[in-house]
Amino acid sequence: MASFVLGEGACAANYLVADNAGLWLEFLHGAGMVGTYALVFGSLFVFSDEHILHYSDSGRRCNMQRLCRQCWKNETVDCGLFRIGLIVLPMLVVMIWAFLVVYRRSYSLKIPASVVRFTNWMLPS
Repeated sequence: MASFVLGEGACAANYLVADNAGLWLEFLHGAGMVGTYALVFGSLFVFSDEHILHYSDSGRRCNMQRLCRQCWKNETVDCGLFRIGLIVLPMLVVMIWAFLVVYRRSYSLKIPASVVRFTNWMLPS
């Protein structure tokens, strides 16, 4: 919550005091939002592990065992959830990387007047 308050406080100061020209205040706003999202998703991960999956708890059976049929807690085998993570995480990294490095270009859409006249009858007057 402190990360969110810090980020939004910097945003408010940038808007009210610096007239949206404060580069460092905008940086603090972005850092606060990144920290907030990181903490939210981290806490969702911990919550799902502690209350749904029970992967880290060595005393309880993992709920993914129905799919794996064997568990690293009882036998000397590889964990199925870990193997799924080894496949899924690199794919997520590639998808995020592709989104960040793709060339972004703005597009303008020009609609012919005949199409506009044709669709005007559908709009309420």
